[in-house]
Order: sequence, then structure tokens, then C-alpha cells
Amino acid sequence: MISPQIFEFLTKKSVRGISLGVSQEEIKMKLGEADDFALLGKRHKTMIYKYGQVEFYFELATCFMIQFTWYNTFSEEVFWPELAEILHAENIGYRLFPSYTSVDQTCYLTSNEIYIILDVDSRVIKKVYLKTSMI
Repeated sequence: MISPQIFEFLTKKSVRGISLGVSQEEIKMKLGEADDFALLGKRHKTMIYKYGQVEFYFELATCFMIQFTWYNTFSEEVFWPELAEILHAENIGYRLFPSYTSVDQTCYLTSNEIYIILDVDSRVIKKVYLKTSMI
């Protein structure tokens, strides 16, 4: 079953009312302290706040990517057929995105610019994300 958070993300491009372009402070005010965080990069400092399966990526204190991940969380697998049905019901189109498709994964890009990456057998979703062209 798809969680309400994933449904909101796919249909409204937000998580708990949080969209791309918000500041780190706004996210902290709405969600509290992150479960975990990381700082990546030497030249471009990218801060990542993690709340459960959701990660918010920041550059210059502004959110440029929101990502859901399911790596190593087999109890919460999300399957492509179920997700595809929801996209169809919500009139959200999708197409194969060859640039991110390889022998290890399949990638679809939705009409509302959300990337959906599936594992090798194209059944279990590995991650779903939305990003700006900011970097």
C-alpha cells in the first residue's frame, strides 16, 4: 500500500506541505530536528536532512531535491504496478527515462517531473525523487 506521504508527493510534489525551494529553517520549524544529516561535497556544500525515508537536499540553505528511499527496508517495499495504477488514476503520465536506466535499474520520469527508479526486475521501487535544475 502506498503511504499518504508518497501519494501527496506524487500528486502535489510536496511532503507534509513542504516543496522545493523552502529553506532549512522552514523544514526544521515544520518537522523538528532531522533523524540524521550529512554534509557532502568539497566545492559545493550540499546538506542533507533525513526524516525517516525522506531526504531533503539543500544548497545555499535552499531545498533543491526531495527524495524517498527504500534501500534495505524490505518491510516497506513499494511495487511499481501499484504506483503505476495511482499515476494513471491521477492522470499523471510517465515514460521510460533512458539516461538513468541501466542493467541495474529502470527509471521513469512522470509528466510532473518526478523520477521513479526501480530495481533490476522493474518491480520494487528503490527511490522516488524530485529536483530542481539549480545545480
